[in-house]
Amino acid sequence: MKYKIVSFIGFAMLACAAVAKSQSAVLWHNLKQGPYSVGFRMEWKYDYARSWGNGARPLRINIWYPAAQTATKKMLYEKYVFVTPPDSSFAEYNNALVKYDVGDSTKSLLGCYDGSQLYFKNLLKTPVNAVFGPAVANGKYPVIIYSLGQNDYTQESTVLCEFLASNGYIVISVPQWGSLPRKHFLMIDEEQSFETQVRDLEFITAMACQMPNADRNKIVAAGHSMGGVYSLLLAMRNKNIRMVIGLDASFTSFQESFALKYWSLLYYDLWNFRIPLIQLCKKEEPRNDEVVNALKFSERYIITFPKLIHSDFSSFPMVTSLAPANNVDDYALQHRSQQDAVTGYEEVCRIFLSALQKYLFGQGDITATNEKIEFFKATDAPGEEGLYNLLVKDGLNKASEKLRQAIANYPGDTLIREKAMNRIAFECAISNRLNDAIGMYILNSIVYPKSDGVYRRLADAYIDAGDAGNAKLNYEKALQLNPGNEDAKNALDKLKGE
Repeated sequence: MKYKIVSFIGFAMLACAAVAKSQSAVLWHNLKQGPYSVGFRMEWKYDYARSWGNGARPLRINIWYPAAQTATKKMLYEKYVFVTPPDSSFAEYNNALVKYDVGDSTKSLLGCYDGSQLYFKNLLKTPVNAVFGPAVANGKYPVIIYSLGQNDYTQESTVLCEFLASNGYIVISVPQWGSLPRKHFLMIDEEQSFETQVRDLEFITAMACQMPNADRNKIVAAGHSMGGVYSLLLAMRNKNIRMVIGLDASFTSFQESFALKYWSLLYYDLWNFRIPLIQLCKKEEPRNDEVVNALKFSERYIITFPKLIHSDFSSFPMVTSLAPANNVDDYALQHRSQQDAVTGYEEVCRIFLSALQKYLFGQGDITATNEKIEFFKATDAPGEEGLYNLLVKDGLNKASEKLRQAIANYPGDTLIREKAMNRIAFECAISNRLNDAIGMYILNSIVYPKSDGVYRRLADAYIDAGDAGNAKLNYEKALQLNPGNEDAKNALDKLKGE
């Protein structure tokens, strides 16, 4: 009984502290406000390119942004949770989202407090550092496309989103929701679920590009847990993404045996992924670096937080700080103190911001207090599309020089793919850009000088260009490398007979 009295007194003190600190954002703890007020709004959209039952797929979109100065009071947290849609057509979808966000003793917001209605209601009445619906501050702002952790509640990272908006960023997120009205969850073992979330992210990316205050040249994809994987896949499909940031993203974890091998998806293209990748993660032994290591054309950071657990890379530490320790799940308290979690999450937010400033504005560097920073330098080689662009812009000699320098800098490393080069050259040939086709085959022969197929294709391109002399030389080269190349032999015999 004495314990319960202490818990109630503790709650009362926390509630009073929340009121006293309402203007300084109690959930922020020691995070400092940026130069902007924070605005928040929701937009309700239908994606008519996809079906949802008998209609279009509904989307409830959260947007944080730098706001014009306003005297309006800060929102209460409940504004993030209990939402009224603009019309009844969104009602079924929205009711399901609200129910999931509230959760129960095992998940979502109630799960943060082990099912305690007392502390959940206290959270709902806590002021946040955002105002609902003010005008956007004048200017153009970078955009963060944020992907939640797998099937997480939509308020997962409100503190980070507010913090970034106060520092001049627009942050947009969309709930993770299954592909059918009956299918609320995304599944890690099916391609359809991956496609559903990535297409939702593509939808809000397109929406962001139409916002008058969004800087479409500075778009970043970020996400927690599996949301980091979806952000990586989004960047694979959209070259307008400038950087990917993972918050304990699952791409450095070992996957379950039944999980989808997302790196085998058709559009997963590590060869053309050439933007920075930042991973902020817990200490994990062993860590799976296979995906990160394969992205060798990208500058990569892995920043390890030794005192944090997986959920601490969301706003979980800030939200649970409103309750005494006995109302936080046992696993969390067995692995770190509540104060270490709060301090660690503050550092997560600051490092996230420093990464944005470094790569979007060239300001400062990524630094940490107690975290381990590992940096992996990008392989500086042009790649297949890069070589094509160099060839067209600067000519064959410049492209050859750049390629030979890369080969010298990275001896033994695979820098371009023979089949990919042949494909580009073939596409040039059938488009009647024969000089470009010949140039690409010549560049391919620099990397693969022992490939009879490259020389045979180069000879074919010379035939199409009406250059019989160079065609003969390259057919002969192909046959020297492989006397059994029947295509080269037949083409050479035909050429000699003419």
